[in-house]
Amino acid sequence: MVRPPRMAQILDTNGTPILAFPRVNLVQSESPDTWQTTWNDVTYNGNYTVTFYAEDNEENIAGSEQDAILTVSGGIEPPAQAQVQIQLDKTRYQRGEQFKATLTEDLGWGYDLYAAVVMPDGNYFTLKDTNELRGVKEAKPWYVLRKQGQPITLLDLTLPTSSPTGQYCLYGILSPEQNDVFEAMNKNLWVYGQQCFEIF
Repeated sequence: MVRPPRMAQILDTNGTPILAFPRVNLVQSESPDTWQTTWNDVTYNGNYTVTFYAEDNEENIAGSEQDAILTVSGGIEPPAQAQVQIQLDKTRYQRGEQFKATLTEDLGWGYDLYAAVVMPDGNYFTLKDTNELRGVKEAKPWYVLRKQGQPITLLDLTLPTSSPTGQYCLYGILSPEQNDVFEAMNKNLWVYGQQCFEIF
């Protein structure tokens, strides 16, 4: 189990952590006494605390007596807390014009990522992949590969000439993994970013 630098410790009412730390399975190497893995999600500078666990055939679990601390440099500086940023080229678009929107998440471990567009009539759609909307008001998370600190493309298309005119808003939401996103919102446990734009 890896605890990255500045990862939030969000607890429920019983004091149980809601956000799950990243977990990586070790595999046995050619030597029967050596287990190893590669973790490619080291993005931020700082200290990563690694705790090792072993489970026997009877499902008894033992943890390492002492954590390992790995100090990383040469990456990017982590923000003070988890955040989501939506990037647009501008805030007014004409129908038939090229439109691109990207999302960058930081310190999103332990969160599900939601990307949603709110239409001028108030309905919303979540995205499951670039340019792929789900059904109206279907609140499900983004399923494509996520990478901390690097932009992912939400939309990259020519706006249809039949697009309704008016104000649209794009949201990026980090909600604790496997928790209802609206309950997380009501408990103020989610992190979000938004950008609104007009189509005329």
